[in-house]
Amino acid sequence: MSSSGGSTFRRCCFPKVKWLGLAPALLGIFQGIAHTTVMPMMAKAKYPYSPGALTAALLHVPIGITYIRALRAQGRIERSDWVKSAAVLGAFFVFGAAVPNVALRTKNSPYEFTDRQMSRYKPASEAEDASATDADD
Repeated sequence: MSSSGGSTFRRCCFPKVKWLGLAPALLGIFQGIAHTTVMPMMAKAKYPYSPGALTAALLHVPIGITYIRALRAQGRIERSDWVKSAAVLGAFFVFGAAVPNVALRTKNSPYEFTDRQMSRYKPASEAEDASATDADD
């Protein structure tokens, strides 16, 4: 039976608690969707790719699907397991991703991205303007 790294701990310490392992499996599946569709659309990228897309599509999604299949082979996954897992996943998105990104963001970072680095993720019209600006420098 295949499982993700964090799920090994869960299976050892909490073998009957299915919902603890569902959250990371669902996160991996959501990453696959986000990195290949949502993020490129939000960034108006020229290509349907964002950093992490290959890892999500080739690693996280298959592991998540395999984990859910393995859980189903052990018995029914109850609705309460899905609800608890969704709550854990929601808490992770809020406290593990959104809050740190908002609380720790700064416009005065010494690690700014250059226009050349970001040009591939900008709409075509903005990318042309950025390449013309780089050529002038």
